[in-house]
Amino acid sequence: MPDIMSKAERSRHMSLVRGRDTRLELEFFKMVSAALYPMGFRYRKHCRNVFGTPDLVFAKFKLAVFVDSDFWHGRNYATLADRMTPFWREKIERNMWRDRQVNRKLRAQGWIVLRFGERQVKKKPVAAVERIKRQLMTRRPNTHPRPPLPPARPLRGQRPSGRFANLAPLHLQEARGEDALGGVDLDRDPVVR
Repeated sequence: MPDIMSKAERSRHMSLVRGRDTRLELEFFKMVSAALYPMGFRYRKHCRNVFGTPDLVFAKFKLAVFVDSDFWHGRNYATLADRMTPFWREKIERNMWRDRQVNRKLRAQGWIVLRFGERQVKKKPVAAVERIKRQLMTRRPNTHPRPPLPPARPLRGQRPSGRFANLAPLHLQEARGEDALGGVDLDRDPVVR
């Protein structure tokens, strides 16, 4: 099927196709940051030091994450191949071949490679983030997550809740002759009530 655009028009359109920092990627990176940054995981975007320039690199854990476009990386190639011209067929097949070579080389170097298609990230972004998180947790030397933050102090006038609900404020405990854990201080004389 001949191209309906002139070479100049086609060139202008193709130059507008972004290879990185697409809206899809940026939204996904925000989700990854929100989920993993508080846990202490740090990453680099589009790291050229790693073969294949992954979209996200967790260098400390040797985890490379790629967010691939469905069309350019042949995710829906089987349904579109018969409608493509030989030029596009060869181009997409070359991209698919290169993806396999990048995966092989990175795995040979000890990296874990995760590839997410455009549709996966759009439809189930939380599942994709969880998959990254699971891989990071298995490679973390200490697999226990960080302890949760202590409960917030109640605002003035509110009663405490949770496991500290029965404790009286410190000045009342001292007046009753109790120590900080709520027990009676045996070294002091009990206060007559």
